[in-house]
Amino acid sequence: MPTKSSAGIKRRAVGGGNRLPEFKTGEEFDTLSPAEKEAVWNYYDRPIPLSETRDPNARERAIIKEQKAATRRKLGRPRVGKGVKVISLSVERELLKRADALARKRKITRAKLVAEGLSLLLKAS
Repeated sequence: MPTKSSAGIKRRAVGGGNRLPEFKTGEEFDTLSPAEKEAVWNYYDRPIPLSETRDPNARERAIIKEQKAATRRKLGRPRVGKGVKVISLSVERELLKRADALARKRKITRAKLVAEGLSLLLKAS
């Protein structure tokens, strides 16, 4: 089966007057000589000068804005109401088992179950 010679490969101009081999598929890249593959690697593994960049379009600006906003957000649990206070609470073991079973049945956390119970008691009084 005949193979392509590296002499028959098209070249394209890139910044600085260098010429890179032109390839569109992995198979075409595989036909390049080791020196040509190295040239491609060196081209893409370099600092990109500002002269080779462009301003972002509207969609790209929106993505950048969202990424910046995400990094400014506080990490951790979302704030509920005016925030939370961690407390230590002693509960009878059997009562705690029953509470945990109810929380699992309702698919909520133990803390949420206690908070809902306290809210109901406070509304009733």
